[in-house]
Amino acid sequence: MNFEIFITVLLKFHDFYFSSQTTLKLYTKMSFVSDSVSIVSSSESQVHRIRYTNEFKIWLAEAALRHRKTQICEMFSVKRQSLDKWVSEIDELKLKKPNRKTEQKCGPRYPLTENYVVQQITELRMAGIPVSLKVTLDQARSFQRLDVCPPKEKIAKLTNFWAHSALKRAGFCSRAITSSGRIFQADPSVAEAFHRLNQAVCSGISASYILNMDEVSVHYENVPKRCFDKIGTKKVQVRTSGATKKNITVALTVSAAGDWLPAYAILKRKTIPSGLVVPNVTVSANQTSWMTGPEFIKYIRSVVLPLAWSEAPGRHVILIVDSAPAHSSCYVDQNLIQGITIVHIPKGYTSSLQPLDVGVMKPFRAKMQSCWVDRNVRLAPESGRNIPVPSHEDLLGWVSEACHSIQRDTIIKSWLKSGFNYLSVGQQSADFSDDLHQVEDEISGFHITSGDSDCEEEIEDQYSD
Repeated sequence: MNFEIFITVLLKFHDFYFSSQTTLKLYTKMSFVSDSVSIVSSSESQVHRIRYTNEFKIWLAEAALRHRKTQICEMFSVKRQSLDKWVSEIDELKLKKPNRKTEQKCGPRYPLTENYVVQQITELRMAGIPVSLKVTLDQARSFQRLDVCPPKEKIAKLTNFWAHSALKRAGFCSRAITSSGRIFQADPSVAEAFHRLNQAVCSGISASYILNMDEVSVHYENVPKRCFDKIGTKKVQVRTSGATKKNITVALTVSAAGDWLPAYAILKRKTIPSGLVVPNVTVSANQTSWMTGPEFIKYIRSVVLPLAWSEAPGRHVILIVDSAPAHSSCYVDQNLIQGITIVHIPKGYTSSLQPLDVGVMKPFRAKMQSCWVDRNVRLAPESGRNIPVPSHEDLLGWVSEACHSIQRDTIIKSWLKSGFNYLSVGQQSADFSDDLHQVEDEISGFHITSGDSDCEEEIEDQYSD
């Protein structure tokens, strides 16, 4: 339908047939108006325009030159003052560039550049690369240097507003990063192969003798990231003792039956302090407070072996650890005690395959932080006094309290969520080594260490009592 014929018919029969609302509804149904006008209805059933595009102003000004301005204003709910202004500036409106605020509604100004940028950003996000407005503009400017870029888009001045609008049109928005790691998208086949191998390794082993160990850095002061303060406060300060960066390494161990083994704490000292005894915590010391190969063997002898020899000598124990160098060094291979098999989780998959990381470490850290806050509340030092640094007894006592605050059901759910639902309490298998070698031939790329150190007589004498 021609625009002039449509306006003429409406003006001729407006007073008898149409109300202003019906006319506006018919007008907005036209294809040349529906994409250019935004309307909103109020609670009083009155239609108000909230935005006028440059194209709509030109159309209304041309209609006012051919018809009465009073009827135009009444039909389209436009103020007479605005219509007069558009009529006087019609030549300038025709030369005016599109408004930046309506650019997203009217479509992209540089379509080829935008399509290239969206394609590159999609590939970067598929690869797990973080994307910002600067990265978006860099990709757009790299396209402008190509020969396929049109001359009009080569000279375009791209801004942060354009980058934000282009990403928004493509369905992108700024999101908080929820996780990071070496493996961006876990391969389900790797996890499936690991569980197949682990199922053969753990065949016939009681759940109480299937263990998972992981190290965690424990700080002397666990300062929370948020706290309550007065509204409008610009500086939210928290008093500490100056030991926020001082820490130790603690090896936590849980069984598939939901039981805790003693925690293994490594202090940053040459020797263990005399008289330092904390229930359910085994204390060691070295100059770096790191888990090394010799320290890992000491951990096995002091934490794992008492479990293996508690009921019957030589009971087989499965220890599931990550692929840290200290767990798979040559020293460990040469000194690992017979009857203990170490299963290494593939690199990059500990967040989904390690029970401690899945559901235990978070409540453990939260409890450690709560213990530090409760200590400062109890001390309640005066403003002129310094807060004392937590002692070794305090810190290791918090470790013991945090471990036993986590319920057994939480540990079992962590094992199940990690995919170990095939584990069940059973008896030790007689043909364990045959099943293991058969599956190792089928699945490659996983590291399993079985102890063969000939020191059974020494260990039997140690635990005979």
